[in-house]
Amino acid sequence: MAEWTVVGTSEANTAKTITKAAANNKRHYITAFCVVSTGAAVGAETEISIKDGDTTVWKTYFSDSSEQGAERKQNFGRDGAIPLSYGNAANLSVGAGGAGCIYVLNLKGFTGGR
Repeated sequence: MAEWTVVGTSEANTAKTITKAAANNKRHYITAFCVVSTGAAVGAETEISIKDGDTTVWKTYFSDSSEQGAERKQNFGRDGAIPLSYGNAANLSVGAGGAGCIYVLNLKGFTGGR
């Protein structure tokens, strides 16, 4: 099982998606994610979602009153990892957070065969 981490940073007040590309005849398992707001306080309610290809399989939110430095994270671990469909990409998406709000995204998991 190959472990991986994908990271990315949004532009101010801009949605962002980070992706672990699909692997032929293999599936990704999500073991953890973390999203941190930087640059400014969150000015708009913002959805954070984990997607199996284009299908949302897990989501949470930043409230519009979250302070700069607010963090949303979850460690599912190997035993509680979210299994995605064979041959699909793993995506972590966050919406635009308002004026000056920048998000740092981290997605962690592993890939296994059949």
